[in-house]
Amino acid sequence: MSKKLLPLLFLLCCASGFAQVQNAKLIAGPMLGFCEHKSVLIWCEVSAKVDAVAVYYKEKNSSEGFKETKYKGQLHQAYNPIKIILGDLKPGTEYEYKLEVDNYSSINNFKTRELWEWRKPAPDFSFIFGSCAYLNDSAYDRPGKSYGQSKDIFKSMGNEKTDLMIWLGDNNYLREADYSSTSGMDYRYSHDRATPELQKIFANQPNYAIWDDHDYGSNDASSNFRLKDYSLEVFKKYWGNMSFGEPDNPATYTTFSWSDADFFLLDDRYFRSPDERKDDTDKHYFGNQQLTWLEDNLLNSKASFKFIINGNQLLNPAKIQGESLSQYSAEYNRLLKFITENKINGLFFISGDRHFSELIQIQPAGCYKLYDYTSSPLTSNPYKPNKPEELNNSALVNGSLQSIQNYGKISVSGGKGNRQLKLQTLDINGKVVYELVIPESELKVK
Repeated sequence: MSKKLLPLLFLLCCASGFAQVQNAKLIAGPMLGFCEHKSVLIWCEVSAKVDAVAVYYKEKNSSEGFKETKYKGQLHQAYNPIKIILGDLKPGTEYEYKLEVDNYSSINNFKTRELWEWRKPAPDFSFIFGSCAYLNDSAYDRPGKSYGQSKDIFKSMGNEKTDLMIWLGDNNYLREADYSSTSGMDYRYSHDRATPELQKIFANQPNYAIWDDHDYGSNDASSNFRLKDYSLEVFKKYWGNMSFGEPDNPATYTTFSWSDADFFLLDDRYFRSPDERKDDTDKHYFGNQQLTWLEDNLLNSKASFKFIINGNQLLNPAKIQGESLSQYSAEYNRLLKFITENKINGLFFISGDRHFSELIQIQPAGCYKLYDYTSSPLTSNPYKPNKPEELNNSALVNGSLQSIQNYGKISVSGGKGNRQLKLQTLDINGKVVYELVIPESELKVK
């Protein structure tokens, strides 16, 4: 090698090493949280050595300089998940932004929610979703064969050109050493969030989330979980929903809108009675206040489509232990009665948890066909149904059952009055293995 090249090679190696050191200060992110017409949330996690975090942003391709929003919260903690909200943005506008962590910068883009009402037809859009993301961690995994499967599915999801990502619960798996302490929960969230394969999904589009049992507490954990309040606190630190429950009813449930769709994200753990409790009027799933909140919001909604998002299945009539609302018959019957009596149109249910995907279809008297699409698992070990109530379920739509790693995608398109949902199940490589188109007209009371 020429002696003249040695100094240059040395400088390049130093520069590369410096970049790696700087990047080590950014543990995870940036992740887009909620996105509205004039504001957006940027999330990231940084190391305890970081002294300053800021976001610089401007309209893409604009000649104007960057505006700056600094993080003013506390740093230098053992775990430092942070949120920065950018405001005074323009609706339907693409922005370029730089997340600066000390001297390290990452450059990404986001687009604010479009203001289309009273101006133009509802924009077409699409979103992806999934549940059950077990990421191996040998120090805390159970002995034997690894439970977590290939992370390549995250690469396929990161390549999707969609508008939203919705995490359906079991977004990480708290192990015994995790859910026994607050520091254990912090560790698990931080460890899993730093997974390299996830970062493109986080950066590409707004991410919304609910939880289920494994990212709440132990398997099938309910309202008596002793660290439920801290579990809620750490969930709020690591996800970027705009709200969490109500002021007088802390939980993870919330709602948001996109184009002509409203999304209702529910909490199936914080108020839940144990699955083993006798099925009577004292057995609660959502709890009265959350269920009333959902009913009131459905009554107020004028959206073409109303997506109800939950960790467990909501419509499946098969009473499968620990897996469905039908085990809580008082609230199951209340929900179906409310939908039917109030002629709530445009409903579509999305759930996770089961370690396979399937589409459940029921038709209550006086109502249209209701669908509950289950999407699972992302990286957890798939499960092949083998119980009689699963194999002989008359509510199961033929061809929809997929016992593989998968994620879901819904595309909303069409003109006013002729909108449609295209539902797809995609495998680890992003290949469509199931598809169904549901016209808007089929989701209305005749």
